[in-house]
Amino acid sequence: MTLKLNLAVDESILIGKVRVQNVTGRRISLAITGRDRVLRESHIMKESEATTPAKRFYFIVLLLYVSDDKESLYNLYHDIAREVVLAYPVLTLPVTEISQRILNDDLYEALNCARLLVEFEDNMPAQADGAAPAQPPLQGPAAAQD
Repeated sequence: MTLKLNLAVDESILIGKVRVQNVTGRRISLAITGRDRVLRESHIMKESEATTPAKRFYFIVLLLYVSDDKESLYNLYHDIAREVVLAYPVLTLPVTEISQRILNDDLYEALNCARLLVEFEDNMPAQADGAAPAQPPLQGPAAAQD
């Protein structure tokens, strides 16, 4: 299967452990064939940016996605997943669904879902103003369908 990507000027992607950057001065298209992991630069989070429960959760899922040694990360993943659920009980189902995706080795989709938790967390301050509580980003099996 071929993955087609458009890269903006100076945009980068990771293909496996290799960083590819567009230095052409114009937008380019790439066709990538193979089974290695591909990740856009905008989806990469530095450890120093993982400062909240949901961001730490996203970061550990990111590490699982890019790591060759996932086994060494599972205990940390479970600790951070527990931290998210304790901080935001409404996210119990989404965290469970992400965990299921990880068990099924669907790590790219798990990463996409974890990004939604960060967005949810970013919108939490609006609730302090008396706004209606936000709905969690995933809603049961129907939301998990691809």
